[in-house]
Amino acid sequence: MSGISSSMRGAVVTLAVVVGLALAYVVGTSSAQADEPDPAGPASSETITIRGSGSTSVVPDEVHFDLSVTTRAEGLDDALSRSSAELSTAVDALVDQGVAREDVRTTGAQMRPTYRRVKGQAPEPTGYSVTQSVRVEVALDDAGDAIAAATKDAGRALRVGGIRLAVSDETQATKEARDEAMADSRATAEQYAKASGRRLGRATKIVEPGADGYEGYQAQTLSSADASKAFALYAGEQDLAVQVEVVWELL
Repeated sequence: MSGISSSMRGAVVTLAVVVGLALAYVVGTSSAQADEPDPAGPASSETITIRGSGSTSVVPDEVHFDLSVTTRAEGLDDALSRSSAELSTAVDALVDQGVAREDVRTTGAQMRPTYRRVKGQAPEPTGYSVTQSVRVEVALDDAGDAIAAATKDAGRALRVGGIRLAVSDETQATKEARDEAMADSRATAEQYAKASGRRLGRATKIVEPGADGYEGYQAQTLSSADASKAFALYAGEQDLAVQVEVVWELL
């Protein structure tokens, strides 16, 4: 019995030692992990918000313009028919000039009654007025001929307006302007960080309030008689601008 008791006591002691070592390993590992610094660094609760701006030059390669027709008649059907006929004549002339039909889209149609007004008397209905309009997009080099063709055989009811120079693809120019805007924001933020004895951290938020984009050139509305005369459009260079608002960490 005493031999068995001694053996059991040895086993118990051995087991206790093993368990103790295991616990020490777990505690030591947890402690080491808790002390290990975050590779990303501590999160900063202090930030600074800086706006940056950037721009790049673009050369317009398209012209957008509106064609509109307003007709009046005693009956609505008659006014609508005349307006549609006038506008169709202009659009067909554009297509004959080489403008794709998918580059001509309807932008508005308005029908309203007209009245004769005499002071002291109730307004007297006289008929209807109908206005229809389309938006046309053409290459810059073809714009002058396209406008002249659209107005050549049109009646006096046709108007050309909203003439605007545009850039067909602003993707690359916008990227360059954004890069410049971010660099501008970072440079200013670094200046403030240095002045306050801090280091600049990462950008935690970036907002583009709305790229200014290329505003383009817009001309006044022309009558069909004026627009039918040959005229030239010169693109030149314009600026495409972007603004960003960036929140930076201060470390």
